[in-house]
Amino acid sequence: MDWSPKRLTRAQMEERRREGAKLIRAGKLSHTAIAQRLGVSGAAVGQWAKQLADSPGCADFGGLVGHALVAAQPGPGGGGARGC
Repeated sequence: MDWSPKRLTRAQMEERRREGAKLIRAGKLSHTAIAQRLGVSGAAVGQWAKQLADSPGCADFGGLVGHALVAAQPGPGGGGARGC
C-alpha cells in the first residue's frame, strides 16, 4: 500500500488535476480507472472532464482554483494569448 498524506497542499492538488487532464485527453483510460490511479472519486474526474470540454482552448487546469475554471479572454488584436 502506498503512503499518502492526509491533506494535500494546493500545489499537490493542482498537480493531480493536471495529471488528470492529461489522462482524460489521452482517452485511453475510463474515468473510473483515472480516479483509482489518482486517488479521487469518479465524480471528480467527471467534473474535470466537463471543465475541459467546456474550455477547449485550455491545455490543462493551469488556472483552476478549487472547482472554478478561470480563463483569460484573447486580446483585442485577435490572436492574443489564452490562459486558463
